Parts: sequence; structure tokens; C-alpha cells
Amino acid sequence: MNEISSLNYQNTGKAKTLVIGIGNPILSDDGVGIHIVRLLEKKYSNTPELEFEEVSIGGLSLVERFIGYSNVIMIDGLALQGGTPGDVYKFSIDDFRTTIHTYCAHDCNLATAYDLLKTELGEDKLPQVVTIIGIEVENISDFSESLSETVQKAVPEAIAIIEQELEKILN
Repeated sequence: MNEISSLNYQNTGKAKTLVIGIGNPILSDDGVGIHIVRLLEKKYSNTPELEFEEVSIGGLSLVERFIGYSNVIMIDGLALQGGTPGDVYKFSIDDFRTTIHTYCAHDCNLATAYDLLKTELGEDKLPQVVTIIGIEVENISDFSESLSETVQKAVPEAIAIIEQELEKILN
């Protein structure tokens, strides 16, 4: 039997900060996190303190990617009840403690996954700061590699917020 461990995902490079785009890049606005992380990766490609990743996962599988980093910035599309497409939000991991929806019915929400790994692996293995940048989506049902016009217009605002966070981290 193979032993699977969260430590298999541990950061062993020099990067102290993980910038992670979440979503499905072929479901229109659901790919906004990936679109943004690609833009940021181009701009900051010569910054060894930063690592960039694209994922289409949630819960424990997502939080395992945080192991070994000091800071994590996540970018994802959101569908909040009563939200306005194109609105940009900044959250901490604590803001997701009451989230009931997860990527998979057999998984747990972001905050629960984070707490579980922190308990199992120790606080020193996970970042103390996890910042989540969310963009309210308009269209996540059509197959398209393009963002809706509304969400595309929100991308510069989201990038500006992320760059403010990066400036704090890098200085």
C-alpha cells in the first residue's frame, strides 16, 4: 500500500509566497482566478520569492498546496447570494468558516481544511496569512475561455489589490 501524505506537497523551493489562481479556464468567468494568476506570473516572473500556480481544486487538496509557504494569495471567482457581477472582494481564511459549499461533497470547506492540516502538521507548516481575492462572476455555465465583459472590467481592480498585498509581503 502506498502511503499518501500532505507533506508530499511541501514547498521545497525558495519562494515564500504562493499566488494561486483557482477555477476552470474553459467555463468563462469561473476561470478568472487563472486568468489573473497568468497575468501576474508574467509581470513577476523574475521574483524568486513568489511562486504561481493554477488549480481546479478545493478543500484539503487546495490547502495541501499551502504547506511550506509564509503567505498565500488565492484568486477565485465567487457567486455570492445577492452579489453584483464584477465586484471584487478581499477576504481572510476566517471569512470562510461558515461556508457550506465545497468543491466536492466528500471534502470540507477551506477553513476546516486549513485548521485540520494545521492541527495535524503543526502551525509552522502552514502560512499564517492567507488572503483571498474574489471576483463576483456573471457567467459560469457557458463553455468559453473568455471572461464576460463585466468580469474582465474587474480584473485591473483585482490585480491592484493583489499588488498591494505583494508590495507588503516583498518589502
